[in-house]
Amino acid sequence: MQVLIILCVVLAVVYFIFMVGIENRINEDRCIVTAILLQYFLLSAWCWMAVYANVLYSGLVKVFHQFKRHYLRKACAFAFGLPTIIVALNVGIIEATKPVPNVLSVCGKGSDRATSLPFAESFLAENMCWIKGYSLYFSFLLPVGTILLHNIVVFVLIFKSITAESTLSRNAIRHFPIAMTTGAMLGLVWILAFFMMLADDPVYLTIMSWIFSIASATQGVLIFYLMCVREGGVRQFWFPILRELVCDR
Repeated sequence: MQVLIILCVVLAVVYFIFMVGIENRINEDRCIVTAILLQYFLLSAWCWMAVYANVLYSGLVKVFHQFKRHYLRKACAFAFGLPTIIVALNVGIIEATKPVPNVLSVCGKGSDRATSLPFAESFLAENMCWIKGYSLYFSFLLPVGTILLHNIVVFVLIFKSITAESTLSRNAIRHFPIAMTTGAMLGLVWILAFFMMLADDPVYLTIMSWIFSIASATQGVLIFYLMCVREGGVRQFWFPILRELVCDR
């Protein structure tokens, strides 16, 4: 539960940064900070998904597995330290390889955004505060794809484990919500995002964007229902409190 709470907090920070600063392309300094923070917390969220996958695998597959001491500290070092290294390397490489600004003419003509801040042109996308080019491919999509592949393997192993002893359809149905929650938390919805890169057709991109948006939006609702509403202990804890609040009003 500690890993799950940290993951939810990191995702909340990601959504907040996205809503506040993703379209602030006019102010390039703030836009660069927004892109860096967004990349860092997104990578951190994916690292926490990998940690969560390891916890689920240890709890559901290796039933008698004992977690090592200071496991949460090591998980924090991995989930917060690895994104720091990746983002720092990305920024350092972009800064070292940024184009040399052109010298302004006497009349001041020829100055544009590319010559005023070369780092922003090499680092930021054209229409939003997000990374582009090799920064996007090697410092975000590559690590995310690696973690996603790891989570897919873990999801298959977990699903195989929880359904291995289910000889009746009732048992399979009982285990299926656990597998659905696991798949949602491990970021399998983001497979749709990788499918968006397979083609440049506007109709295809529009359809895949809508599917990805709907799947991402309902992911949180699904997790809330399966992890909170569906759990009897959670209902027993919150129902008296909610009933008292409603009755007082």
